[in-house]
Amino acid sequence: MPNLEMSLHLFTLAPILLGTLVPQGGNAREMLAKLEKGPGFLARLEAARFFAGRSESPGVDVLEALLAETRLQEVQKAILVAVGEKRGVRTSKLFREGMARLPALRQLEVLRLLGGVHTPHVAVFRLRARKDGYIPLAVEALRQDAARGDNGAAKALRALGKKRGLPGGVAGSILAALIPVARPGDLALFANLLERGGLRAELAWDEGLAALRARPGILIAARQLLGAKSATFRSIALRILASEAAVLSELKKALRDPSPKLRRVALRILVERKDPSALPVLLEQARRATLSDRLDALESLAAYGDRDPGLRRTFAALLHDLALKGPVPVRVFALDLAARQRLASFGALIPNLLRASDWRLRIAACRLARGLRQKASLPALIKALAKAKGREREELTSALHSLTRLFFLRPEGWKRWWAKAGANFELPPPPERGQDAGSSDATSARFYGLPVNSLRVCFVLDVSGSMRQASGTGQTRMQVARRELAGVLSKLPGEAKVNLIFFDSEVHPFAKHLVPLGKRGVRKKLLDFIREATPLGATNLSDALALAFADRETDSLYILSDGEPTTGAVKDPVRLKREVARWNRGRLLRLHCVSIGRDSPLLAALARHSGGRYVRK
Repeated sequence: MPNLEMSLHLFTLAPILLGTLVPQGGNAREMLAKLEKGPGFLARLEAARFFAGRSESPGVDVLEALLAETRLQEVQKAILVAVGEKRGVRTSKLFREGMARLPALRQLEVLRLLGGVHTPHVAVFRLRARKDGYIPLAVEALRQDAARGDNGAAKALRALGKKRGLPGGVAGSILAALIPVARPGDLALFANLLERGGLRAELAWDEGLAALRARPGILIAARQLLGAKSATFRSIALRILASEAAVLSELKKALRDPSPKLRRVALRILVERKDPSALPVLLEQARRATLSDRLDALESLAAYGDRDPGLRRTFAALLHDLALKGPVPVRVFALDLAARQRLASFGALIPNLLRASDWRLRIAACRLARGLRQKASLPALIKALAKAKGREREELTSALHSLTRLFFLRPEGWKRWWAKAGANFELPPPPERGQDAGSSDATSARFYGLPVNSLRVCFVLDVSGSMRQASGTGQTRMQVARRELAGVLSKLPGEAKVNLIFFDSEVHPFAKHLVPLGKRGVRKKLLDFIREATPLGATNLSDALALAFADRETDSLYILSDGEPTTGAVKDPVRLKREVARWNRGRLLRLHCVSIGRDSPLLAALARHSGGRYVRK
């Protein structure tokens, strides 16, 4: 295997030895530095293409030597994509040998980047990958070949989709691969994949529905399925024909069907159409249904807006009933909607809510007080502050500051102020947007400058390959993140409970749930976990957030990333923002976000919508 320095030296001399000029496009040593250090994958790929395109011998020698020496996955990917794109004996050999040394997950990452490439060596790799034991790799290879018109690949995808026991993510990927080549006979399979595929399948369906409707014969087949005995078949027919006026009667009939799944599909479509026939069903569902359906019904009813004064009164009465009893997430979401709609009568609930046994209801009471802006809520907030800790103290202080524009560091200060000035105090105007205090800074524990007041906190950190880049401090982004995490863990009190979730292409949690920081040996184990983190792979933010939300005890997240999502169930930032908002209904988690190296509209929105803070470092 050639030595990298010797290969680079020969590359530099090659134009002289060959009697040619080095083409324009960059100095060899500068390009090598870019390939090794970035910034970012695209810069590395540009540099790898520079060498791959500089004649078969000297350029590929550099890439071959670097591929043999480097352990950086971003560099490996850039080299393999560059030689995958380039025809030639040497590039073909290097691609085959380099791909053979990668595990299947990394092969998948490279293959996704070569989706539009049809060089012979990439085509051969796809053909072999179609039978790989790692199903996601096989699906991606079949998808790419099917998109090129390979009927055999499409047939293999259909056969794979019929297998039992497929993970939800794989079912969703198969659905996404088949939609662009769909035939009328595929609709039954699509219905099955949607049932098994979870969120990934739903996203693939939403993204591909317009293209599916345009496929030959699909609309005709869907109309025929409306009369099928199977509720599953009828549900997919309704989803395809949702925008057609003629299907309205079928939707209304489906609302009375014995199948809960069919009723749910019909209701969702009617809500999207803002059809009034959905309202009675939504009102009933909000009172008696599964937890997620009740939350969906409340959200849908709120979306109908101010169309009818009678509906507004009915909805307000419903929210009041739901806020008093029932599952805590429903109560919390009802209170949240009441705060948004400024339903003044809910102010009387605040004192009792602040004494509730569940922390979510106490925080909902703080949010309600901020939304309604009533002087009568001040003494209850001040009284609750005396015993509050962590996130609750943060919320109470924030609510008091929002209502009064005053700030006292200790509860005694608020108590003395109210005793002296409360009788004559008048609430000031609401603060301008962006001027309201998001949290108290009365803590020494900080993460990238953000105060960590919570005692039930999870840190969600990007450890993808780009975290190897320099941060401007003489250290890599990962080294700075390790230092910040170690610092905040040393300052949090022993009564705090924490978890760490690292993410690259996969998700790596320290534990399934929050762990008590004061328990013997926990801090050391956390620090060991931090030290062992190695930046590799892509950016799977959505799956990391889903895991963080799964722990019902967590009340605050601190999220750090240096890029947009590139893999996982949800890669589209707009869709991910909507999904996180859905997960947070009835939860009231506060998301504080740190973006490294550039602004992140996604992270800024996640922080803003949850009442958290956002910083760019």
